[in-house]
Amino acid sequence: MASLKDWVIGDYLRKTEDVFETARIEFTYCYSVFFLLLGLLFYGNLISLADLKIKNL
Repeated sequence: MASLKDWVIGDYLRKTEDVFETARIEFTYCYSVFFLLLGLLFYGNLISLADLKIKNL
């Protein structure tokens, strides 16, 4: 996960020396990853429920 993080935000972190800017970049990355994973779980749940409804017909 660290290599993905470095690949996505590594350039931005290297350009800034401000700790508040670094924290903002880190927070935005973590927030985005959290909602991406949450969305994938929701989508997987939707597909599994649709599959169960098809089998019950």
